[in-house]
Amino acid sequence: MSMGKAKVEKPKEKPKKRRTRAQRIEDILGKLSIKERRLIEARLAGKTKTEAADYAGYVVAPKTKTKNLCTLATRRLERPEVKQALTVLLEQYNLGIDRLLRKISEGTDATKVVALVAIPIQKTGEESKSGNELQDASEQTQNYAEVPDMPTRLNYIKTALALHGLPDKDKGEGEGETYAERIRAFWRRQEEMAIDTTATEVK
Repeated sequence: MSMGKAKVEKPKEKPKKRRTRAQRIEDILGKLSIKERRLIEARLAGKTKTEAADYAGYVVAPKTKTKNLCTLATRRLERPEVKQALTVLLEQYNLGIDRLLRKISEGTDATKVVALVAIPIQKTGEESKSGNELQDASEQTQNYAEVPDMPTRLNYIKTALALHGLPDKDKGEGEGETYAERIRAFWRRQEEMAIDTTATEVK
C-alpha cells in the first residue's frame, strides 16, 4: 500500500501595508524632474507661468518653436504626470475642483456690510430757535446694512467665464471693446455651436 504525499501548506502571504497619503504623493512627485517640481511649487505659491518657469530654471532655446517662458510653462503643466501631481497636491489642501467650483458659485452672490450714517438736516426759523440745531448737527445715527458686493461678484463671474473659455481681454483676444460686448459675443458663439451640434444630430 503506497502512502500518498503529505500536503504541504503554502505559507500565507503577509498583507501588503497600505501606503499613506504622503507616500502616494511622493510616488507621484518622484516621476517628475526637479524643474517640474519647482514649477509646480512656484505655481502653488501664486507665481505667474513666466515667473514659475524662471524660478524652476527653464530657458527658452533659440532653435525651438517655444516663443517664451509662459508658453514653455504651459506645455510642461499640460503633461499628464505634472497635471496629476498638481491635482493631487491641490486636493491635499482641500482645493479639489468640486470645492473650488462651489466657492466660485458662492462668490457670484457675494455681499458686504456697509455703515449707514444719518446726515443731520440744518434747521431754520422757529426750529433753530428751539435750541435743537447744535444737537441735531452733532448727532450721528449709525446702522448697518448688507448689500451686494458688485466688484467681488464681477471678479468671480470673470473667473467662471474664463473656465468656460472666454478669451482674455488683457491678451487682446475676443470680439467687442467692452467686457459686456465680449460676453455677448462669447454666448453667441456658444449658441451657434449648440445649433450646429443639433443640426448634425438631426441629419
